[in-house]
Amino acid sequence: MSEVTANAYILYAFMAFQSLLLLALLGAVLRLMFLVGRIQGDINGLREAIAALTVRVERLEEQVIDLRTQIAGLREQVGEIRGSLRALHERVDLVMRHRHDGQTGGVILTPTEPVPDPAAD
Repeated sequence: MSEVTANAYILYAFMAFQSLLLLALLGAVLRLMFLVGRIQGDINGLREAIAALTVRVERLEEQVIDLRTQIAGLREQVGEIRGSLRALHERVDLVMRHRHDGQTGGVILTPTEPVPDPAAD
């Protein structure tokens, strides 16, 4: 009978070892379950952030298109203003190139280039 009790102790020890091993494996599996759940939550959060960024990028693209059309309109207006300024500059040049006749008091426009004197020829 002593052999039976020795064998029973060996079996009990082996069963206790298996139980502890199963508990350790259960703890590892539970830890992995929590980690996988957290990773899945992070993935879902990243998907939501990507969706929000996609909406913002689309909105920014629309704003860029609007800005391009506004810039095109402003270019046209700047061209018109340049033309008006050039015309005004020419008129101011004409007005500035004059002299007053002392005898008659009239205004005489002076040419931009000096007129050659016919007597000098």
